[in-house]
Amino acid sequence: MISFIVQGPVESATQMTVDSIREFFPDSEIILATTNKGRKILNVDKIYDAGYEEEMNVNKQILSSQAVNEARFDISCKIRNDIIFTGKDGIMEFIEKKLLSSTPPKRLPKYKLFSRFVLASNYHFCNPYKSGFYYCPSDWMALGLTEDLKTLYNIPLQVKEENEYILPEKIEVANVGMIEPKRMKYRPEQYIFVKALQQKGFDISLDYEYQVPDDPESALKWMINNFQVIDTGKDFFCRKYPFLKGPNGNLINEDTYRTIHNVFIGG
Repeated sequence: MISFIVQGPVESATQMTVDSIREFFPDSEIILATTNKGRKILNVDKIYDAGYEEEMNVNKQILSSQAVNEARFDISCKIRNDIIFTGKDGIMEFIEKKLLSSTPPKRLPKYKLFSRFVLASNYHFCNPYKSGFYYCPSDWMALGLTEDLKTLYNIPLQVKEENEYILPEKIEVANVGMIEPKRMKYRPEQYIFVKALQQKGFDISLDYEYQVPDDPESALKWMINNFQVIDTGKDFFCRKYPFLKGPNGNLINEDTYRTIHNVFIGG
């Protein structure tokens, strides 16, 4: 069984999210992790209010995602508040093969943050060679062992003043073009993953969101060795962005993931 954390501001689509969970995962726990104190949602097991006073969206997400600390089951799934499930085959296959198997999946010991893989949506799981963003997994969905999601989300909040970086001048980023000098240090997805790595003692950081690490291949290994990707549209879609389905050239999709996984980790 799964503990679902439905995270974000309660909106009209949130009830559809909860209803779709009840349809395909009827025995699951549902925690409504609201960031706007919204409560008028039926068929949830628990309401977790957090993050509504924070100015920065990344901090709203961190605090509300810490609802995973109250999860009842050993497997948890943190999702956007507008993810609608249409099936469960891909998700259940992942759970059976990667989370419940008595034989742990093959991993690179040097690049392990989580005890098992965490399943993420391909939107917006950034391919750094195409998008320019390293250490940038998707924040649409994270499904894995509850202990691993606790590792991901039990991190310090971001300080707004520390998320600013000024380049000496405009620079050109491959496949992106010229970018202005005033930059963020981290995108929200980058901050959460990098900070989780740092919390476990790994020396990982970026100066700004488009920075190419000294060892780009190593940065990609951290992603591939801790996450597995499922294409949006397979078992779910995003109500707000229903047109974002299937593969995308700037992202790591299922096929891309398998190719990179086979190169770095093997079958």
